Amino acid sequence: MLQKSSSKFVTLLGRLVKVVMVAVVLPFAVSLLLSVLEQLRVPSVSGFTVREWIMWGAMTYTGVHLLLYRPAALFRVSRRIFAALAIWLFGGHVASVEEPSGGKGKREARERPGRRGHRARRWSPSAPM
Repeated sequence: MLQKSSSKFVTLLGRLVKVVMVAVVLPFAVSLLLSVLEQLRVPSVSGFTVREWIMWGAMTYTGVHLLLYRPAALFRVSRRIFAALAIWLFGGHVASVEEPSGGKGKREARERPGRRGHRARRWSPSAPM
């Protein structure tokens, strides 16, 4: 592991390199973002452009995030929805849909061993979660 330098010169040089890298990379990142947004000016079925849908989605997410600060409940609900969708799409052969808490809690009766010893759930749209 590298030791921290006690020299002020090395510290200032490191900060200067970071500022120069940001000054070099930032225009490229901004131009890439603007060019991607320009390509998204494709009309959709609803009459809005794809760019407008993405911008409204980004603004909605930012508003919800600022309103709730740490939207943990929203994260858990969306994680469960997408896990259920993945299980349904792949016919119950999903390697893992464990909670981020490390798998605490009771296992459901619908779980069954999958390939290579992983646990997979059987799920259908009519089954309760």
